[in-house]
Amino acid sequence: MARAPVPTVEYFRRRAVRPAAFETIPDQDVLDCLEDTTDFAASFTGKHTSRVIVNWDRGFTLAIIAIASFDLMTHRGFKKDQGADNAIVKRADDARTWLAKVGTAEVEPFVDDGASYDEDGALGSSSEKSDEWTEYGDSPCGCGGV
Repeated sequence: MARAPVPTVEYFRRRAVRPAAFETIPDQDVLDCLEDTTDFAASFTGKHTSRVIVNWDRGFTLAIIAIASFDLMTHRGFKKDQGADNAIVKRADDARTWLAKVGTAEVEPFVDDGASYDEDGALGSSSEKSDEWTEYGDSPCGCGGV
């Protein structure tokens, strides 16, 4: 069970870099990968909260989708070094780099752990750099980073 909101399969299929590449992958396989990747992404929020995350900024959601896309394609025989789809590889690499910056507090994304202002613990934080990695002028997915 993920410690944070897991993107839906439908949202994944809309936001993946190459949606057609995932049409034949069963929904349950996609969901399992999204849950695993959400746990991975949540592990980078340690300095922000030790509670269950109830909401976080879209940088996390897009990072989850990018990494899950790469993982799903890898399990189907995709070989990064053969240049099968550079957009999927680049997006996943960018997502991992962004998460590493979150982990070292170089980037301060919004993280809501549901704590009130009176409780100890972070309610959330934000930064202009938080979604920076998702803002491609020439986005590989053709969606302008949105």
